[in-house]
Amino acid sequence: MCLYVINSRDYRKYGKGILFNDGCALNETASIVFELCDGFHTIDSIIQYFYDHYICNNIDNDVEDCIEQLLALKKIRLCE
Repeated sequence: MCLYVINSRDYRKYGKGILFNDGCALNETASIVFELCDGFHTIDSIIQYFYDHYICNNIDNDVEDCIEQLLALKKIRLCE
């Protein structure tokens, strides 16, 4: 199941993070997760991206938690 951004004009980049118009801010890691919600990536492919591009261990739960929070905040949506 893929993920996508609900409103691409609802935020702006700052440094390596993202700031939403409602004041919600994402750090660098959460910003990468958010940007990978492009309608093509699945949760598993986002997790794999971190293993392929960064030195990390057990990132699975962190990515899943981040996605759950972005879904709860209505910043991203599951593709149907």
